Amino acid sequence: MRVFLFFILIGILPACKLKKQSKDKTEATTTMQNHPEVETITDYQRPSNPASLTIVGAKIEGDLLHIDVSYSGGCTEHSFRLIFSGNYKKSMPPQASVYLEHDAKDDTCRSLVEKSLIFNIRKMRFPPEKPGTLIISIEGWNEQLKYVY
Repeated sequence: MRVFLFFILIGILPACKLKKQSKDKTEATTTMQNHPEVETITDYQRPSNPASLTIVGAKIEGDLLHIDVSYSGGCTEHSFRLIFSGNYKKSMPPQASVYLEHDAKDDTCRSLVEKSLIFNIRKMRFPPEKPGTLIISIEGWNEQLKYVY
């Protein structure tokens, strides 16, 4: 009887591990797909009267750039885009700058809103097919971020 239980356990444990690994891969893919990507726009023109915001924190985890912002509003949903010109500074490691565009959608309310934004920055890899490091600067944020891929 013990031998029988032993063989059952040996068959079940690897199956559980495979199911967990598959679930982890699915969650990672879903997480990457649920976040907007950085937009590469070579001839981007900033809005003439952009909505103000304050970047209060930023970090990179994997291929995701997390930006914590605060702004005034609260009556309508604001939208955000992360813009990259496609230009890299010639340095080792290479450097790039991004601009966080904020559209207040004519929100005239004055509540202080805090929001965490997450962007997929995988398209910024340079060169894209090799492992490497990229230093990213966000306009309006004093710290440079190290993106290792």
